[in-house]
Amino acid sequence: MNLKETKNENKAESYKRNNSKDYGDWIGRMNWEYMVTIRKNYKTNSTVVRNTAKKVIKSLESFNRVVYVGERDSVDYNNYHLHILIDGKDKEILLKGLNNYKKCNKADLVHIEDIKNNYNAGMYITKHFNINTLTKSDIVWDIIQN
Repeated sequence: MNLKETKNENKAESYKRNNSKDYGDWIGRMNWEYMVTIRKNYKTNSTVVRNTAKKVIKSLESFNRVVYVGERDSVDYNNYHLHILIDGKDKEILLKGLNNYKKCNKADLVHIEDIKNNYNAGMYITKHFNINTLTKSDIVWDIIQN
C-alpha cells in the first residue's frame, strides 16, 4: 500500500466515524424509554427487518417516537438483527405492547431494556452508519413520529 492509498483510507475512515457520530448525536438528543433488540431464528434480509419493525410498532398502543435500525450481524454478514428505540407516552402501556409482541413471537429472541442514557443509546444504534453503508443499503432505518 502506498502513501496516497493510506491517506485516502484514513480519510474514508474519518468520514465514516463523523457520519456515525452525527447521526448518533442527533438521535441521542431525543428522549427514549426503551431499546428493543430482536434477532430472528432464521436468516433475515432488509425486507424482513422492515416488516418486523412495522409489526413491533403496530403492537404499541401509545408512543411519541420510534427509531429502528436493522444492521448486518458481525458474525454472519448475510443476516440482520434489529434495534428499536422507543419514546412512549405511557411506560406501562408501552411495556404491555412490547410484552404482547414477545409472547406472539416466541421464536424471536427479543431483549427489552430501559434506557439509562439517551446519548449512548443513539450512538449505539448508529454505530454502523457511514456513507458506504447508507449508499449500499446495508442498514435499514427509519424514524416515526406519532
